[in-house]
Amino acid sequence: MENYNMQNKIELKSIGELLSANFYIPSYQRGYRWDKQQVKDLLDDLLEFIQKGAIGIYCIQPLVVKKDYEANPCLIEEIHNDEDLASIDAKLSRAKLRWDVIDGQQRLTTIFILLAYLHSDKTYSIEYETRKGNMTSNNSLDHIGSRDFLKQITNTVISLGDKEIPMEEAAERNIDFYHMYIAHDTIQKWFGMHTEFDNKFKAKMLEVLKDKVKFIWYESQEDDAIKVFTRLNIGKIALTDAELIKALFLNNSNFKSEYEAQIKLEQIEIAAEWDKIEYALQKDEFWLFFHDLNYGKPTRIDYIFDLIREDDLFKLRNELGDQYDETIGNDGHVTFRYFYELFHRKGKAISSGWLHKTWLSVKEYYQVFEEWYDDLELYHYVGYLIALGRVTASQLKKHYKGDKNQFLEYLIEEIKDSITECKELDRNYGENGEDKTQCRPLLLLFNIQTVIDQNKEMVNDDKYGLGAFYKFPFHLFKKEGHKKTKKGWEVEHIASNSGDEVTSPENQKVWLASTTEYIRNANKLKDINDFLDDANEHKPFSTIVQELGDMEINPIKGIDKQKIWNYALLDSGTNEEYQNDPFPIKRICVLTKEQGHKAVLSYEKGKGDHGIVIDKSTKAIAFVPPCTKNVFVKAYTDMPKSLAAWSKDDAIAYRNAIYNTLKDFGVTYNKDNEKIEND
Repeated sequence: MENYNMQNKIELKSIGELLSANFYIPSYQRGYRWDKQQVKDLLDDLLEFIQKGAIGIYCIQPLVVKKDYEANPCLIEEIHNDEDLASIDAKLSRAKLRWDVIDGQQRLTTIFILLAYLHSDKTYSIEYETRKGNMTSNNSLDHIGSRDFLKQITNTVISLGDKEIPMEEAAERNIDFYHMYIAHDTIQKWFGMHTEFDNKFKAKMLEVLKDKVKFIWYESQEDDAIKVFTRLNIGKIALTDAELIKALFLNNSNFKSEYEAQIKLEQIEIAAEWDKIEYALQKDEFWLFFHDLNYGKPTRIDYIFDLIREDDLFKLRNELGDQYDETIGNDGHVTFRYFYELFHRKGKAISSGWLHKTWLSVKEYYQVFEEWYDDLELYHYVGYLIALGRVTASQLKKHYKGDKNQFLEYLIEEIKDSITECKELDRNYGENGEDKTQCRPLLLLFNIQTVIDQNKEMVNDDKYGLGAFYKFPFHLFKKEGHKKTKKGWEVEHIASNSGDEVTSPENQKVWLASTTEYIRNANKLKDINDFLDDANEHKPFSTIVQELGDMEINPIKGIDKQKIWNYALLDSGTNEEYQNDPFPIKRICVLTKEQGHKAVLSYEKGKGDHGIVIDKSTKAIAFVPPCTKNVFVKAYTDMPKSLAAWSKDDAIAYRNAIYNTLKDFGVTYNKDNEKIEND
């Protein structure tokens, strides 16, 4: 971020206000490079603005400039002939003043070419340091400069003394001229495509261009212009609305001189707090608890200013009345213009007290999010509702009046409403689990409330005495759910929905090997070992599994697999990799992935655990929600009899844990039917 200079100036300037200016593009910038599509996009936007009545202004992204009083000899003769300048002193002043363009030269050049096409009687001048030219010494194309080329851009030929060269041939001399030529050609063809665009329309376009199209004029006072350019371009940290608003808060020229000392202290404090807020918002564990992943601006404090504008905190709509929409507009810089209007209406009447009060209003928005983040219950309930996409932080803030208990009651009612479709814990979600996504809110809430309850126990234990022993990591939850398939989190069967139809020979062996520790029947154990040893005569896999039956591994079957006790949350990537694997394979893979590895299982007699070999050579870090992990380690079963299957006892214990954790949110099940029915 730029080390902000409090003398930097910011305002809106129409194209008409720039028509007498001299712009200079320093050599550290690349040349003009806009392509046809970028030119068309600008023209289409202007057309849409005109067709909507040209109400308000059309705001162009910031033009960052630095004042330079170095003499510009090539302009002196032209300036002397300008009848609009009354005195020789004024003419010389014009000749010496130029604006070095730090950022925004692509649009500046394109608009110059458009002005030329529309036959504007006046326009600004642009000179590229890399294309200065020296036509006075040689009438050669090699010596023509960008300024002279642009002056003749509408001609079919370019004049070099007594020579005339086709413009197309001149454009081929260097890459800058080529793109300028293509831009003009694109403008010409765009107007040609619209046969209804007569001279009257062109005059209207020129009028709108001069009066309604405005640059956000950002005059930098930084000593090192190259450093500013690097930040804006190579560093890809553009001047966002927030950075422009920062200039309003920290621009000394906005304020009364008699308040200079007080305001300077206030500005220093604002600058420090501004950076502190932005630093906090850049931490994903804070930001992603109240916001989603879809945010394209490089500075996140913009979000707070957007909320203030949406809420109309400073009541500008009341003050401006019918002129509000016209004044504020609706383009990409609408939030900046909201604050620009706020400061502009105060004019020179800005005092230290007004500045402090205005900044305090901004800071209070951030402090609300900070309060939620620091509170155990508010953090988790707010994060839950936002993660589900049911509400936004902006909507929640409207319900927050500073009273935690009142706000908590509102959140709990919203949470109860979020699980309406899944609060019956013995509900069947379809023959093949077609509707299982409906229990996603319940499973997420189970994770959230489990973490809250664990924290409360820790707080009540003198050994810890912490405000939050562990927070549910919404940033990991959101990132993990999107980084592969972009589908988010899925509801996955704990015991595979495909039953015991394990088709891979390798997985068949791994599955059977995992059961050997729990099989007590010698004949069944022999059948398993014969299969593992590839004996000449051995029973088929399906027969062995069927004969193991309920007596040995007691798995849930049939329709019971489509109920809440057989579902857990998994990120879509892990789900797609292991969704049809039997419980013991899935268990190993999920827990191994949490440790940072992708597990590839195989069977080799005499190796590993019961012959099961786990290849962890591939890195694959995954966030596993706490309750999903508890499921696969069978933490809800007091004395698990086997890790080879998700059994009836495991399912009942899991269902009961969900009920005991979430009963205050209205979840129910039929207690008269504790038994899980199998087909």
